[in-house]
Amino acid sequence: MIEEKLCQERIGTLNSKIETNTKRVNTHSERLDGLDTRVTRLEKDTDRLSEVMTELKIAVAELTKAVKDLELKPLKWYEQIGMAVAVAIVGYLIGRLTL
Repeated sequence: MIEEKLCQERIGTLNSKIETNTKRVNTHSERLDGLDTRVTRLEKDTDRLSEVMTELKIAVAELTKAVKDLELKPLKWYEQIGMAVAVAIVGYLIGRLTL
């Protein structure tokens, strides 16, 4: 009788520990799922940033070439106005690409 009570108490204690550990494992599983989702989002963001950086490198190279070409010849007044407009447009586009 006493041994049976002792066994029942130990079984109750073990069941309680099992339940607690099961809850912990489930919580850890949910947290890991959340981390996995975040890592996937970060990978997508990194890929997009890489694409934008490539586009910016190309744009800067083209602008550098255009500036060098323009340095070789003097501009007339109407060409200067057109150049200012073109520079403003390119600056705006670069600003939009970095967002």
